[in-house]
Amino acid sequence: MLHLLTALALAAPTFIPVQGALTDTSGAPIDGVRSVEFALYESDSAPTAAWTATTAVTFAAGAFSAELAGGAPTLDTELFADHPELWLSVRLEGDPASGRVRLGRAAFAAWADRAGTPTPSGARRRRPTATPPPARCCSARAA
Repeated sequence: MLHLLTALALAAPTFIPVQGALTDTSGAPIDGVRSVEFALYESDSAPTAAWTATTAVTFAAGAFSAELAGGAPTLDTELFADHPELWLSVRLEGDPASGRVRLGRAAFAAWADRAGTPTPSGARRRRPTATPPPARCCSARAA
């Protein structure tokens, strides 16, 4: 059981942190708790979202911070494996969706969590086996 708890503690998080700022149509910053729909698309013009989730988000002078997780389909590593590029859209309580922003490389690092596990085709991906060299610190110099 201890081994299982250790493995769970070391598992990579299954969410993507998002920060931003939103204003209303007159340009005033949004405040308070509002319902926000986040959607991921295959391109900046794809008509259908590959993933969506709606969550309550707290705004302070327009600024917000949220964690993309759950949703439909579940936000997991398969989404990144199946879509080489993803674009984020944010929609506030039924307003028109914002312009889309392409996700950067950090979000796709989630796919690395699957290294060493079977792929859908049955082939195995391997984790690197080389041990990194020890860190060097504080070497003494002869006077």
